[in-house]
Amino acid sequence: MAITKNAGRQYPLVAEAAVLGGDEVTVAGTYEAIDLPAGATITGGFYEVTTAFTGTGTVAVHLSGAVVGVANNGNATGVFPFLVADLDGLTTTTAADTVDAEVATATLTDGVGRIVVEYIIADRAHEAQ
Repeated sequence: MAITKNAGRQYPLVAEAAVLGGDEVTVAGTYEAIDLPAGATITGGFYEVTTAFTGTGTVAVHLSGAVVGVANNGNATGVFPFLVADLDGLTTTTAADTVDAEVATATLTDGVGRIVVEYIIADRAHEAQ
């Protein structure tokens, strides 16, 4: 087995999407939050609730149908990091994909949150070393 050195280096890319209560999330369902290009691999991220939502809904963050973010009760504030075990193998294949927020059980109102995703893209380099 040969290993080919790669002098290319890339910075992690970070995308963020707001999750707002009220008119934006009045019906339980899945909402597209962040677009990812083909070949992206999620390396980290978190779901943060800065202002508690009213209601009893839960939010889970998905990529290609797999849960990558901890589902949490909308009434809880805090930072909920994506778990390494949940990220294993989550690479968009040949097509672009989205990171989605699934609001289940009920609706969420009046709160503020955000989804932050860190990712790299296959065969991309910003610098050479």
